[in-house]
Amino acid sequence: MPYIMQTDRLTKTIDGINLVEDVSIHVEKGEIYGFLGPNGAGKTTVMKMMTNLWKPTGGTVEAFGTVLGPASYEVLKRMGSIIEFPTFYDHLSGRENLWFHCEYMGYYNRKSVEEVLEMLRLTDSADKPVRKYSLGMRQRLGIARAIICRPELVILDEPTNGLDPAGMKQIRDLFCKLCTEYGMTFIISSHLLSEIEHIADTIGIISCGRLKDEISMDRISEKNTAFIELSAEDVRKAAYVLSDKLQLSNFKIVDDTNIRIYEADITVQKISKELMINGVDIVSIKKKTETLEDYFLKMTEEVRQ
Repeated sequence: MPYIMQTDRLTKTIDGINLVEDVSIHVEKGEIYGFLGPNGAGKTTVMKMMTNLWKPTGGTVEAFGTVLGPASYEVLKRMGSIIEFPTFYDHLSGRENLWFHCEYMGYYNRKSVEEVLEMLRLTDSADKPVRKYSLGMRQRLGIARAIICRPELVILDEPTNGLDPAGMKQIRDLFCKLCTEYGMTFIISSHLLSEIEHIADTIGIISCGRLKDEISMDRISEKNTAFIELSAEDVRKAAYVLSDKLQLSNFKIVDDTNIRIYEADITVQKISKELMINGVDIVSIKKKTETLEDYFLKMTEEVRQ
């Protein structure tokens, strides 16, 4: 099959309002797919339809070559997920919740319970009632439950919520290990770009309910635009010097103190010299490269416009 998960013009309408519209996503087997968007962009809505929790108003969801429908039980057994906040039987321990999930899924490998508890660093608290777990511990238990049955596809909605920076890194490393060593495919939504930038093979950017772009991280690196970032005391005067004295047109005033210059043939030294000659006080000037954050903001800004 060409894709392990794909959607075709996926649309969800509630009370006459399109939460998402015409979203077509393509996820290859064995990759980590980062699903990026601001809060409220439609990430969770799409993931609810990917996991059959919500039915599409229009379009289709296809997993493992099969279009999801009311009777897609066998397909869903091949998937693990966290959608929004993971919920548990709070009076049971973490270990008991995982045992119960394995029973429900028909997966009878008690050894895997201990393995995921160790992977998620929950062994020491495994016998505590979940009601005594912190937000971060509950999130770790949710990830443990999502991966315990060795699913082929794992769909995680903001999985690092409640984790500290060290915990985030540990979870990132775990996802990469599961992807490379166990062949799992991950779809991970986030509004934290740095989390996705470190691990994703492909990203989809959604804003205002529409998929703005779907692109590999390698392609983003190729498209990265080198630019000169200028910070000046008087931005308007600096812009005048750039356009009138240096005859530059490919630059953008970012805010009250910063300008980005995208001209390929101009040097930092030449700009600095001309600004000083014309009495513009330079706070800083340096050459930079566009990051995933820059690319994301550019995409979502275009949607809002």
